[in-house]
Amino acid sequence: RKAGTSYEFDQISNYVKGDDIRHINWRASARGSELMVNRFETERSQSVYSVICKSREMCMSFNGLSLLDYAVNTTLAVSNVATLQYDRAGLITFSDRIGSALKASRDPKQIKRIMNALYNESERETEPNFALLNLSLRKLAPNRSLLFLYANFESENALNRALPHLRAIA
Repeated sequence: RKAGTSYEFDQISNYVKGDDIRHINWRASARGSELMVNRFETERSQSVYSVICKSREMCMSFNGLSLLDYAVNTTLAVSNVATLQYDRAGLITFSDRIGSALKASRDPKQIKRIMNALYNESERETEPNFALLNLSLRKLAPNRSLLFLYANFESENALNRALPHLRAIA
């Protein structure tokens, strides 16, 4: 097992040079003659969602690929790593409406499902609806989840329009 930085307590052990001093357990240290620190284990079974905007801003080309192509490639890589690390991978695509929505799962076939869903996706010549995304995420991912949002904002005004909805998602 790897030692992690989450809040899932694992054990108390002796302080070693280089340990984070914020994790010193003062009660355990007071009982003995050495400094003791709390150890934490890596969080597992965390839901990891890739959220891909497929609006017109994602049609832009960069080095021969559209921004949506880069988002798809990154989603596949992140989802694969998540499932290999015992986390659950999920997917949501949206523009003016919700496209694909796969609930996060650790099933070995989940990567195949994500690939099939992404294969059928294409850019839409519409504006993204972040309010709809917020509602969909509340239903699909009601618990704490890690979200990777792949979007492109052409202007500061576009970002300012989306920001209240992004804050609500956070």
